[in-house]
Amino acid sequence: PSQGSLLYLDALGAAFPRALTRRGTAVLHWSPGCPRAPAGGRCPPCTAPRPRPPCCPLGRSAAAAAALRLRRRALHVLEAGLASRAARRAADPAHGMAAVAQELELGRLSPQPGLPEELREELQALLSPAVARATELRDQCAHGFEGIVLRLWPRLEVVVVRTMCGTERLYCDSLRRADCRGLPFYCPFYQAAGALLGVNLWPAEPVPRFVLCPDWAFCEFLPCPASKEARTVLLDELWEGREYGLVVTAQPGEYRCRTGEVLKVTGFHKQCPVVEPVRRESQTLNVRGESIPEEQFCQSLCRTLSLWPGARLVDYVCVESSLLGDSSGPCAPHYEVFLELQGLRDLSEVQRYKLDQCLQEDFPVYKSFRFKGSIGPLRLHLVRPRSFARLREALGSPVPMPRVLREEQLLQLIQGAVIS
Repeated sequence: PSQGSLLYLDALGAAFPRALTRRGTAVLHWSPGCPRAPAGGRCPPCTAPRPRPPCCPLGRSAAAAAALRLRRRALHVLEAGLASRAARRAADPAHGMAAVAQELELGRLSPQPGLPEELREELQALLSPAVARATELRDQCAHGFEGIVLRLWPRLEVVVVRTMCGTERLYCDSLRRADCRGLPFYCPFYQAAGALLGVNLWPAEPVPRFVLCPDWAFCEFLPCPASKEARTVLLDELWEGREYGLVVTAQPGEYRCRTGEVLKVTGFHKQCPVVEPVRRESQTLNVRGESIPEEQFCQSLCRTLSLWPGARLVDYVCVESSLLGDSSGPCAPHYEVFLELQGLRDLSEVQRYKLDQCLQEDFPVYKSFRFKGSIGPLRLHLVRPRSFARLREALGSPVPMPRVLREEQLLQLIQGAVIS
């Protein structure tokens, strides 16, 4: 973990020279329950050994943490944790801003439900009146929230996120279009099965690539597509341009763990392979052997959204009808898709069918099954605002949002939020 932190800091400082300025980093989210690296240390970037403003878990004291971050204007790096959490807060940017401005002005924290008194006193000691900063916050909010992050922290150079792979890019793109307009995003680490496996040495590139470091964990690779007699290969046996399923041995008692991650080898850095995560096998839609990967489904969904004027996607999940049991009715296997949208309150049947139509155009195998009736028409549901915030809370640990639900409890939660 310490080696990973040093590589991260070296790459960050080379690309953004002022990024390592003392007390120049703010942490938007940090959870004490995040995965640990093989040697027992916490996975970076939380371990990055440099001074920074204190932070606290957003779930326990969002307003207190916001007041402390906003008090300091000369920030250069914003560590946002999971982009999905930051995007969720950005979806309702005005929420809590008046209270934060008041706390800055008075230098006094308001009561925080669920916040231990000793932690509250510790945070209070770090806060002092900042009248000018509170006035600036109110003025900037009055001018709208597009690009507000750079307006509040004009020296900010980069937003560091935990992952930008797969459909997590949705949240990064949403932030780039709104609150974080004009700022680059950097994903420094690749982690799987609770282990730190690689580091991104190219912060300025929009698509993250990771150097797999040979002594951080023991990795094996299954060539894709897998055959019945496929054998794993090691780091020095990988071929550029090919895809491999990742098998990791890192934690005690967890040997040769198939992570479900598929990596593409894009090149080599010296003798170490450079990879790009391309998909999560567990998030593939498959009711008849058609196998639609999550990112390709997301592309079809985004193409459909362009056909719904005024609609903006907040979040989505899919369910295979087999999980629905008898509630799916007497019909062929099919997908059910749950969307949270902004800008539209309802969809006509013609609009709903557009997604099924786009899937047929993009996936000939799916179209064939639909034509034969082996797969039924896709069913699309709209859910009420903040439904995915509650789903995220039900997931517990800070992990990337699943795109295909496999648990009945999570299915019931999202079904209970359907409004159309």
